Amino acid sequence: MEKKRRYRDLALIEEAARLYIQEGYTLAQVSAELGVPERTVQEWSRKFEWVKRRKRYLLQNEELEALIHKLALRLVKAALE
Repeated sequence: MEKKRRYRDLALIEEAARLYIQEGYTLAQVSAELGVPERTVQEWSRKFEWVKRRKRYLLQNEELEALIHKLALRLVKAALE
């Protein structure tokens, strides 16, 4: 019974999501890192749409990198003028 409750622990699920979405872990790696059955991690991934959230996270990072690059080019250009 204690294990079932543990797998409903929001902090544990959030940490698993962070590892998958932000750190780029595979579901198997998340499972091993947190000591949670892979099947449980797969269920969380489906239930909380981790694949969609990872794609959105990566897209935001790409957009931010592009903006930083654009600003850096402007700064270099302004410094050379």
